[in-house]
Amino acid sequence: MTNTAKSPLLLKVAALAAAFSLQGAAMAAAVNEPSPLLIAAAEQTATTQSSDQAAAPRADKSMRGHHRHQHQKAAMMIPGYGGLSEAAVQTLDLNDAQSKLLADAQSAQKEARKSRYESMKAERQARAEQLKAGKIDPHAAVKQADEARGKALEARNQIAAKWFAVWDSLDTAQQQKVATLLGERAAQRGERMKEMKRMHKGSHHSEQTQSDNKTSAS
Repeated sequence: MTNTAKSPLLLKVAALAAAFSLQGAAMAAAVNEPSPLLIAAAEQTATTQSSDQAAAPRADKSMRGHHRHQHQKAAMMIPGYGGLSEAAVQTLDLNDAQSKLLADAQSAQKEARKSRYESMKAERQARAEQLKAGKIDPHAAVKQADEARGKALEARNQIAAKWFAVWDSLDTAQQQKVATLLGERAAQRGERMKEMKRMHKGSHHSEQTQSDNKTSAS
């Protein structure tokens, strides 16, 4: 066979090979590219998970803030058990001597909190100035922190002594009333915690269902 006869045949073979090559590339691209439905499902799942994950820390933070708010606004502190609201204290029907002890303890605690706040503020400012100047002293910083903790513990013990005086001034019926009020509050807090756990469990179940659905779709 001559070269002239071979040329058309070679051209046809080359053309067929090029066509198959282009078809294969197109099929590979179609396989590797996710479908619009899968993309939409993945975006929806990611959005839901992000919302649920963000909601849990907000709930925990809200709960902690609620407890701190209750502690700061407590009208009477019972060392080791927590505080009572103004409305709860009114149900105790304190006499004049008891009311005086209560006012004294409240005033001492308010002043101690204010002093602690000012001390922490001054400490933060000092640290900021040291960092700005580029001159820090870790040894002195730790020593200062230890001294601050010691002073805070001393102040705490002094305030606790005043609250012990308030408690000791209550008669048996008043002390029993306090125990009942604290028990009721503990029960309410327990119910709130159970509700939060149920919400968290439901959120986890929803995430698992969405994950299973995604796996089935793929």
